[in-house]
Amino acid sequence: MLTDEQIQFWENLLADMESDQRFMIERKYREEIRIKVRPEIQDLLRRFITGKIDTEKLRSTFDAKTRKEWDVFGLKGLSGAMFLNKLVKHIPDKALLTAELRSVMRVPSSADQARRQMQGFQTFLEEQIETGQTTRRLVEPARMPVLISACWHMQDTDRWPIFYQSKRQTLEAVGLYIPHQDSAENYLVFRDVFLALGKSLQLTNWRLESLCTWYQMQYSGSTVAPEEEAFASETISATADMPIMHHLPEREEIGHTQVQVLLAKLGKHFGRKIWIAANDHNRSWNNERLGDYSLGTLPEFPGIGRKTQRMIELIDVLWLEGRRIVAAFEVEKTTSIYSGLLRLSDVSITLGNFNFPLYIVAPEARLKDVREQLSRATFQSLELHRRCGFFSYEQLIHDFETMINWASDPQVIGKLAEYVADNIYPDC
Repeated sequence: MLTDEQIQFWENLLADMESDQRFMIERKYREEIRIKVRPEIQDLLRRFITGKIDTEKLRSTFDAKTRKEWDVFGLKGLSGAMFLNKLVKHIPDKALLTAELRSVMRVPSSADQARRQMQGFQTFLEEQIETGQTTRRLVEPARMPVLISACWHMQDTDRWPIFYQSKRQTLEAVGLYIPHQDSAENYLVFRDVFLALGKSLQLTNWRLESLCTWYQMQYSGSTVAPEEEAFASETISATADMPIMHHLPEREEIGHTQVQVLLAKLGKHFGRKIWIAANDHNRSWNNERLGDYSLGTLPEFPGIGRKTQRMIELIDVLWLEGRRIVAAFEVEKTTSIYSGLLRLSDVSITLGNFNFPLYIVAPEARLKDVREQLSRATFQSLELHRRCGFFSYEQLIHDFETMINWASDPQVIGKLAEYVADNIYPDC
């Protein structure tokens, strides 16, 4: 069940997305093409599942079509057509592979049936590896849920969302989804969360997918979500002649990932160890990978459980001394400020014996939202309005060179910050 505050966060996010005219035009164009090509994919799957075509025909058609006509579903990559190519190439018993694929690609009637189908196919792949028929490197079983969920989605879009990376990362970033080691359970937990969220917001699967994509685009510094890169240039080209496109504002130049890089550099300059949110390590800005600034593993904090440790791991940037947090930063962009504050307040309560400053970093245009959120009774009752400072992307950019060249005291970061209530800058 989603709380009222969580629903408010997603409703604010939805309003932000719908105000992005360029993005909404692109999504409308994508959905129109999806409506056109989905029946073609359905027909291919039906003919394969009922035995009218063989596995090679399925593979070759899927491989060719997803490169161009069907690219609106983002399935030509390593977890889509390329995964199917690997299975056909590297599993020698083609008759057995065909039987297993026909079984797992059939749309399930229930979650239990879906679990049995995915686990059955996973077992088949593991047996192929264990008996030396192929290797894990060649078939990469962990990629299976994306292709299979896509096949189910084509047959029943309302009940079976595709296991896209942008959806998973978004739900994980806001604390609604924690990955599971078992592939089938991982997908089914994701599905439960995704469908429940869509129901609460009264959104179709495709519209909620767009919302997750939009969230990722704001936070990764990319102009498209990972599974949509190949489609982007054609979308822009196809919509370029629409009159409205000439009047749309450009996207903000300063991105979430850039701010994380700058905060990491400052922390290192002041002699602190750095932790970057676990789901951000592979993101890059200006050819600088976030994970290269971060510890590989966040130290475990005494007296807390795994769930709380996981929550701390998702904070955007931490400055550390040994096992002690000395500053925590949540970087917000055009989405609701609430989720970052909620994460900081949870950490503040959980690690109540630790005295370290908390910061929200947001675009100048969003600082009003930060002030309003910190003025809420919920956060004031936790004294967060006194402990959590905030400053803008623009101020950080403006003062960065001065701090990196001249400052030796890490408390200087606090001098950038504004507080809803007066506060003494804690040591950091």
